[in-house]
Amino acid sequence: MKYKGIAIFDLDETIIDSKHRTPNFPDGTLNLAAYMENHTPENVAKDALLPLANSIKNLYAGGKIYIVICTARDMKECDYKFLADNGIKYHMIMSRDKAKKTHYNMKDGDYKTTWLKMLFNLRQFRDLPKVMWDDAKPVKSAIRKIGIPVICAHKANKYLQTA
Repeated sequence: MKYKGIAIFDLDETIIDSKHRTPNFPDGTLNLAAYMENHTPENVAKDALLPLANSIKNLYAGGKIYIVICTARDMKECDYKFLADNGIKYHMIMSRDKAKKTHYNMKDGDYKTTWLKMLFNLRQFRDLPKVMWDDAKPVKSAIRKIGIPVICAHKANKYLQTA
């Protein structure tokens, strides 16, 4: 199938409300050490969907957009189960557990741009229009520097919640 574009979604505070277990630094980036401590099946089960979750579902169902989840999470079985149980489908997921161990030392923006540059070097994705939704200012800035438009997840969720 020929896709018409690529939609890239972050997870935490973009399509999933996980504030109860996702501590961030003041700049909005993930405190990875504290996150890993709180990353239990019991805590993941308490997560909730944000309004953008409906957007990812609708885009996937339309069949014309290639859906990528690009997250700083170290995904575990409970994370994949949460996505499946909540009807979140995707074509590809980029997460820390699938990255080289050196990615654990990278800041979120550098980590995500590294993943996305690798993806967009693939011939089938090179020329497709791309857009990303993310909540962290440093990530949004880093992604924009590689030429990908980024929509602020906080603003999008607020808009969708009141629409």
